Amino acid sequence: MNITTSNDKRVGVNFAILKCVEGEWRIALQLRDQNSRDYKHHWCVPGGGLKLHEGTDFVAAATREAADETGLKIATADWQEICNRPEDNPGKVMLAVVPEHSDITECEGAAMEWKSFVEIQEIIDDGKMGFGHQEWIFPVLRNYIQDNLSEHTREYRAEKNQPPPFKIS
Repeated sequence: MNITTSNDKRVGVNFAILKCVEGEWRIALQLRDQNSRDYKHHWCVPGGGLKLHEGTDFVAAATREAADETGLKIATADWQEICNRPEDNPGKVMLAVVPEHSDITECEGAAMEWKSFVEIQEIIDDGKMGFGHQEWIFPVLRNYIQDNLSEHTREYRAEKNQPPPFKIS
């Protein structure tokens, strides 16, 4: 999706990168460092800002930001838009699913790690999730996994005799 305007307004893009490890979905999360303007020492779905007057391509932005912040090279065709960001911080949330063997090799912030939804729930319970992502990104991710990826998870867990994965409510 391209958006072009003549003003200098900025919008954001968050990029949710998922991988399935032994039947459990994990997402790349960033731990913000002490130099962060907002939410120091909090976890978040990584993202970046874009100037609308330059003609914003959210797929290109997610591809570039993911490579810069995680080291993962994700093809533009592998991204899909999953939701809008809140009106007070407009933009898009993009999603890509990468192979199980994909490793994070770059880090912007204090840390960039694969987190399970159990670990994410613990982060939320500890009050360490930034930008309200527990309210607007994680419910969308949960629904996306249930609607689009749950068969993959069920098949793997049935093979291994494992219980269903934890879901963030």
